[in-house]
Amino acid sequence: MLTRSDIRPEWSIVLDLPRPPSVNRFIKKLGNRTPQVQMWTAWADHLLYAARAARRGTPRAIVPIRGPYELELTFQRSNQKADLDNMVKPMSDWLQRVGLIENDKYCERLVAEWGRAPLGVRVRLRGWMREERPS
Repeated sequence: MLTRSDIRPEWSIVLDLPRPPSVNRFIKKLGNRTPQVQMWTAWADHLLYAARAARRGTPRAIVPIRGPYELELTFQRSNQKADLDNMVKPMSDWLQRVGLIENDKYCERLVAEWGRAPLGVRVRLRGWMREERPS
């Protein structure tokens, strides 16, 4: 039987983006200024701005989430050596940098998985709803 807490709203933001570089690609001295990270950031920024422009003024407009949120990331597996968890932090940092989330410290739920993602990663984001627990 479904309870009220089982019924969740649709995802506020769904984006298909290129798969981010692994956190291992961040060079200690350069951090996110390494060429590979810069190239990924520019490509992801371009896709976000294009999606915002296409959806502006529609019910599917991309509206930033303030406060607690939940995030699901589905990564396309390109090889068996990739570490799933090493791509989560660059995604969270990028979501904060472009203003889709207020701060990545407000993440209440995070799911990262391998699956189908046309460009490399599918991002699903929505505000966090506290689940009601029976007393």
